[in-house]
Amino acid sequence: MTSTTTTEQPCTLRVLHSGAILLKFVGSTPTDAFVRVLTDLAAAMPKSNARLVWDLRQLVGHSPDVRRLIIDFLSKHRKSISTIDVVVPETNALVRMVTATVGLAVGIKINLVSRFEEALQP
Repeated sequence: MTSTTTTEQPCTLRVLHSGAILLKFVGSTPTDAFVRVLTDLAAAMPKSNARLVWDLRQLVGHSPDVRRLIIDFLSKHRKSISTIDVVVPETNALVRMVTATVGLAVGIKINLVSRFEEALQP
């Protein structure tokens, strides 16, 4: 009998062919893992017109520490960002509310979408 286990990193970053930068969250996101991905994100960010896509469909829970890191990062890089699309299921009201609050706190319009394909629309 063979068993296969796949463990994904809690936070991954990938630059898509379109140039959009995709952050994917799986499970709970420890603060130290998020600090590492923000460092990678800062290095991948263009000087202007950055398009960010954050996939929160598999995120579990909400961390105030991570939220603070996000607010600090977005505040620092706000002028470089053209759009942020956040993919989160409509049924996840808490994460949708926190996401909207982060956008208001930073002064960036965050587009909430419930399907990944919607985030890839031009």
